[in-house]
Amino acid sequence: MQGKKLTRSEKIFLKAQGLNPEDFLRTSRTADGYVFLHRVTGKQYPFRR
Repeated sequence: MQGKKLTRSEKIFLKAQGLNPEDFLRTSRTADGYVFLHRVTGKQYPFRR
């Protein structure tokens, strides 16, 4: 699955979670949350909004 570049609000969301937004790409966005892809490990992280 290919990731997309993060928007400003998604970067703020990841910073609030204590993560570095430069390490992530977004794979999907729904009304309930996000799924981010770690650039190095390739692991997907689901988050609820």
